Amino acid sequence: GQQGFRIRPHQVDSGQPNTIVWSEDQLRGLHGVNRVNLATSGITVDAQGFITWDALPLDFKNASGGAGRFAFDYGFDQVGLPGWNEDGSQKANEDNSVLEILSFVQFPAAGVYTMNVASDDGFRVQTGASSRDAFAVLLGEYNGGRGVDTGTSFDLYVEEAGTYPVRVLYENGAGGAGLEWTTVNSDGTYSLVGDT
Repeated sequence: GQQGFRIRPHQVDSGQPNTIVWSEDQLRGLHGVNRVNLATSGITVDAQGFITWDALPLDFKNASGGAGRFAFDYGFDQVGLPGWNEDGSQKANEDNSVLEILSFVQFPAAGVYTMNVASDDGFRVQTGASSRDAFAVLLGEYNGGRGVDTGTSFDLYVEEAGTYPVRVLYENGAGGAGLEWTTVNSDGTYSLVGDT
């Protein structure tokens, strides 16, 4: 099947307090106009505002963000951040931004898996029949402000081998910005999700 992610970027002018609830409301348009102008950025989006991010790992950082464990570190400009001010000038940074990321993750066998998200600032990972469902199962999250550092690890039990829908919500309040999503291997090493 096709590999990759669908990413919907969202940036408002101010107010991001580094909380997941505020971030979900931001995606619903409750905290101001989305300042990401993807057409101007030269990035193609679908009717729902998602970019197709093909066969590449989720490993982003800005100039002042921490690098995490891997050195891919794509710039957030690849997904339309920073966006634009009301007067049409480009914003100076990625402050007050959220990424909604949808994908499918293949688990080759039943059992316990460990994932890690190193994020500056917060994140949430969910799965469900529809990963965008309000009742999707919470797999892991960090609700607050921080630097990338070593991230947050969480275990999940997979009852049956297969491919499951997953949603990642990422938010950046101010300053450094970074996101790195990995699986933790049995020998303690890490692999980037989506790295081919």
